[in-house]
Amino acid sequence: MASDPGLKRLRIRLIATLSLLGVATLYPPSAGHAQPAPNPCENTGSTPADLQNLINTQGLKEFANPPEPAAPPTSPATRLDLVVDYANNIAVAGCITHLRTYNGSVIGPTIRAKPGDTIHIRLINNLKDPKPGEFPDPPQHPAPPGHGGGAHQFSFNITNLHTHGLHVAPQGPVDPGTGKVPFESDNVLLELPPGGQQDYRIQLDADHPAGTFWYHAHVHGSTAVQLSSGMAGALIIEGGTKDNGDLDTVPAIGKVKDSQKIFVLQQLGYDKTGQIETFNLQARPTLINGQLVPVIRMRPGQVQRWRFVHAGIQENVALALDGHPIHEVAADGITLGRSVPWAEAPATGALAANTLFLLPGYRSDVLVQARQPEPGRKYFLRKLQLTPDVSILAQERAFARARVSGRPLSTLESIAPPVDPADFAPGQILVELVIEGEPVTDQTLPTADDLKGLIPKELPNITPEEIANGNAPQSVEFKIGDAKCNAADGACEQTCPGPGCDSAYQVNNMQFSTTPTVPRILKLNSNGKPTAALWTVTTASGFHPFHIHVNPFQVDRKEPDATGTIVNATVWKDTIAAFKNTLPPLRMRYTRFKGTFVLHCHILQHEDRGMMQLVEIKD
Repeated sequence: MASDPGLKRLRIRLIATLSLLGVATLYPPSAGHAQPAPNPCENTGSTPADLQNLINTQGLKEFANPPEPAAPPTSPATRLDLVVDYANNIAVAGCITHLRTYNGSVIGPTIRAKPGDTIHIRLINNLKDPKPGEFPDPPQHPAPPGHGGGAHQFSFNITNLHTHGLHVAPQGPVDPGTGKVPFESDNVLLELPPGGQQDYRIQLDADHPAGTFWYHAHVHGSTAVQLSSGMAGALIIEGGTKDNGDLDTVPAIGKVKDSQKIFVLQQLGYDKTGQIETFNLQARPTLINGQLVPVIRMRPGQVQRWRFVHAGIQENVALALDGHPIHEVAADGITLGRSVPWAEAPATGALAANTLFLLPGYRSDVLVQARQPEPGRKYFLRKLQLTPDVSILAQERAFARARVSGRPLSTLESIAPPVDPADFAPGQILVELVIEGEPVTDQTLPTADDLKGLIPKELPNITPEEIANGNAPQSVEFKIGDAKCNAADGACEQTCPGPGCDSAYQVNNMQFSTTPTVPRILKLNSNGKPTAALWTVTTASGFHPFHIHVNPFQVDRKEPDATGTIVNATVWKDTIAAFKNTLPPLRMRYTRFKGTFVLHCHILQHEDRGMMQLVEIKD
């Protein structure tokens, strides 16, 4: 069939647009032309051959948990100093990088604390403002028409700290004598400029859930850039009781505590020079704690607890292990009170209904028991191939195609056939599991009775009576569409096309602003009792992981039971996937903490572009 010049021009324009978005095109090299082996910085792993080359030359090192301070930072004497600065000459998948980091490492140190502790952190910003002329095009805030009410000239070097998933105060206390805040809590509206430092004292209540949480930078406009540099780390709350939902109180799990693994999933977006100085982030393979395909060794019969933190920004992760189910016992840091047997990796490598699915921001605690290995077989933990309807990269490509073709973004409700084969997000091996040595005979998975009822006492089920007597129902609609947005209050007019129109990333027809026209105000108590409400989260274009700070929520999800049958079950979460018209209502209770915080899409490029909203809880 003769080639169509119009289609050829469209393909060229599409590739150019995707390049500007930092999205790997995944088109194969031309037939008949030998391709030189790319150097590690230029090798994005976008083809199977390139990815295999990266793994063979830069991967398959022994698994290493993230670094930890000598003592938990739970007193002034053991305060953790998190120093934000460029780290030079750090090899990431073989590429010598120049990235913004915590304490000179591509992965932040793991913070451990107990319920009732106060976490002491000093955040020190040693980054510098660019010198005049250092960058020919200084970075512009990714959310036109402005910085959403920020106090400083925009820079990727402004930072702050968010403790994702912790039920703690959103601001520090005000000193009545000075009227100032001597130390902060989980305040993501704070902006720490280059050269500044800020003390944090994050108070955990004695009944705070024990589990897997995390921390990361969260300044509106630079969150994606800083996380894609590695500015994130695990935050483990442990040492509690059954009332805290502490899994280590279950004998079968506590027995294997010393062998547990922490997996901080990273999707670093550096360019071919090893740097990130623009909002156009390069798609690269998913790393674990800065490692490419590390090796874990287990003996037959051995049980390990694996703590997963999806700290990536570019793609969802469908997890499956060759030859082994993975037994989920906690989601987003909160125990389930049961074990969910997500399926082993299918022979097809494709996503199935009984696959453990992680979106950016999710956490999952799982148990793995090594089976007797089959002779000659290799075992891998895999990120399965994603179909276009559940792939972030495919969604971004669809948005890019809509732009090139002139189709309004507001009409892009889903990715519909026909689809480009490149839109199928390729799979990737994440870990090689080597099963060797003498069998372990004294370790077992916990029984259903062992786990039954192991849910934090702080989180009883939300009842219909609480909702009936509580706050008004809340609604959130995520939208990417052409609109004309006001710089002062974020309100977006949907009358496009026309002058002043641009692609706008919105929540309820507004871009993020610290002075919104319609603030979302909730009440903490009603007649002296905590209040609850139903939340409806929908999306007008694409799909988006909904995340809210401070208070978790209950939601129903589909999961496999012990027989493999898919059933409805209730979980506590702080981040949940919102696909169009498929997310059941969320049930949220507001307890203990007043103040101002945010909800947003946890595809952080979307949040930085404006898909975030202020929330205020008043007494």
